[in-house]
Amino acid sequence: MDHLVKAECVDTRTGKRYFVGDPFPNPTAEQLVRLSSAGCIEKEPIVDLSDKAVADMSRQDLEIVALDSFMSHVQSLDEDRLRDMVEEMRRREADGADIDPTDDGVTPSFDDMTIAELKEHADKKGIDLGSATKKDDIIAAIKAAKES
Repeated sequence: MDHLVKAECVDTRTGKRYFVGDPFPNPTAEQLVRLSSAGCIEKEPIVDLSDKAVADMSRQDLEIVALDSFMSHVQSLDEDRLRDMVEEMRRREADGADIDPTDDGVTPSFDDMTIAELKEHADKKGIDLGSATKKDDIIAAIKAAKES
């Protein structure tokens, strides 16, 4: 089974160099002990969770899937958006606020959004707008849902 590379290393069997994040394929027992002790690879093998039912996942499995998803999101952001996200997360942490890992850290300016954008935002966040159809009513519903 493959093990996740945590620090650059070379497979002595093949001479191939592995970098952080690469899978290290089928280490021998001796390699596993040596490389995991040196902090080069994870001791536990990589587990494919893509087909595992969420209800059957352990806490550790759930954390891995959530972090993988968050990393994919973060890697898709441009550098300016990523800076804004980090600054906002630091501000929230300093204020003692909860950090939502599905939020990119940038609060949209509802006043600058169209009704369609507001409805899409509410839908993505799972916010029920009820009978709100006017912009001010939609914004009020979104803000009320965030406070609850």
